[in-house]
Amino acid sequence: MKRILLAVILLICIAGGLVFYRFYWDRNVVHPSQFLPEDVLVYLNQQDLGEILAEMRTTPLADAVASINFVRLALDVDLSLQTVYKVRKIQEFIESEEAALLFDEFLSTNFTVALLAQEGTDFKQFLHDNLIMFSEPRHSTALLELTGSLLPRELEFTSSQYGQYLIYRIPLDMETRISLVSAGGLLLAAFEERTLRRALDRFDENLPSLNEEHYFKNLSKKHRESSLFCFFSIDNLRLHLDNLLNPQSFSQNLLLSHLDDWRGFTSGAYGASRKENYSRDIITLHFNPAEINSDAAHFLGIRPEKNVAISQAPQQTLLYYWTNTFDLSAMWRMYVNESGLDPAIISQIEEGIASLTNISFEEILGLFGNSAHLLVGEPSPVDFVPIPNFTLIFSLLERAKTASTLQGFITKNLIPHKNASYRGVPMTFWGEGRQKGLQPVYALYGDALYISSSIQRQMDIVDTIMDGGSIVESPSFKRYGESLLSPNNSTAYIQVSRLLASIRELVKWSGTMIALQNRRAAYISNKLIEDLILPMIDGLQIYATIITRSYIENGKITIESNIIRTQSE
Repeated sequence: MKRILLAVILLICIAGGLVFYRFYWDRNVVHPSQFLPEDVLVYLNQQDLGEILAEMRTTPLADAVASINFVRLALDVDLSLQTVYKVRKIQEFIESEEAALLFDEFLSTNFTVALLAQEGTDFKQFLHDNLIMFSEPRHSTALLELTGSLLPRELEFTSSQYGQYLIYRIPLDMETRISLVSAGGLLLAAFEERTLRRALDRFDENLPSLNEEHYFKNLSKKHRESSLFCFFSIDNLRLHLDNLLNPQSFSQNLLLSHLDDWRGFTSGAYGASRKENYSRDIITLHFNPAEINSDAAHFLGIRPEKNVAISQAPQQTLLYYWTNTFDLSAMWRMYVNESGLDPAIISQIEEGIASLTNISFEEILGLFGNSAHLLVGEPSPVDFVPIPNFTLIFSLLERAKTASTLQGFITKNLIPHKNASYRGVPMTFWGEGRQKGLQPVYALYGDALYISSSIQRQMDIVDTIMDGGSIVESPSFKRYGESLLSPNNSTAYIQVSRLLASIRELVKWSGTMIALQNRRAAYISNKLIEDLILPMIDGLQIYATIITRSYIENGKITIESNIIRTQSE
């Protein structure tokens, strides 16, 4: 009897083990790229989204979003009842248990969406016919197929056999349905069933796939640690948009007019990865130098260099940006080529600017080098409008000529001004005397021109040059921003939480000004500001600093960003 009982227990264990292996452990998941052709337009993969959102739920940003009643807000700002109804239905679905279960099963672990390059009659139809989605479910597709066969028939879905696969068709509304099939450990979904079948054929017949495409292989390998990865074929996107967009539509025609600027760019990728105290984003754009237009080739040929002047930015600077691609002559030439303006009008503009000074237009452009800086600081407390203070710094090729040109501009246009000096640095400010707050000022120091919105801002920069205390010396910069001191083509350092505080004050001031004009406009603006904009600004305070750099080398543009969270500062 004991032997029979032991044998039964052993059989149950073996059977249970086989079921576990079949439905949970046997997860030989195929990579989605093996289902896709090489000429895919866009490929986007998100991993661990459930884990990321679980972390975000404990942040002030999640609290801010949760506090917004989008239905009430839609009513308050006079959106149509049809739009309000759609907003309510979306919000109800997002908050439902069904949405939570679907998200947890199909989107929380590994989700991919791709846009194919098949033809389409218009943009909406093109998306319908070419969008395909892949999900690696939390449970194995074999288990989902088993449980799916047990679902009640009143759900009104149909199915059909396609080779070894069973394709399910689920109606979403009177005109739209979605087709689903499990293959290679993945759940595939598409609005157009033929798109689904072509993907299955490619996989079964081992046809050439995106997995073998040169740029995709290299870029996906580079971003293998990214939780979010997006690959896009710039060349194919440009060609398809050229055929799909309507030139009769102003916005679409505007996009069409800029498509040719991307000629010569082949592909690109975006990757985002999470670190312990920050997230890291990388954008890569590949181009063929022989195929891009001459204007773009000029800028893309500028080599990265070290930005030594970053040490002049005071530590209290909210936003700092620098580039070494500030070539005024090339920028003006590009504008002339792309604007389509009559040559006579171009000549009038050039002559009008030259008439303000004592030199020609070409000489004005020739005064400046390729390096430019923007420094944004906190608003002056005495200013009526709480606009952040700023300083522009331009490298100069001819300092003496710049000085005489500026003096000639002031004299010729009868601009009231005073000359002064601070710690040996001469400067010229607008007006008859010094004042607190807004007062334009310029200074020449070294081989650079400084233009500031206030005298105090200019004095802060001089103090930093003389005494130190720049953003380079801040703990956040030392820990995360050392790459800004390497050779680059542009750099940015943004103190997000402090910049948002200034933007918050400006938004509130704007609301007050609107309230003085119109009662109904005041009500709508107040609702938008108090119930949407300010909560989002407060929620974004979780980010302390953004540090970004870009560099051009070996036929590619790379943009790298570190986004540091407040608690890690």
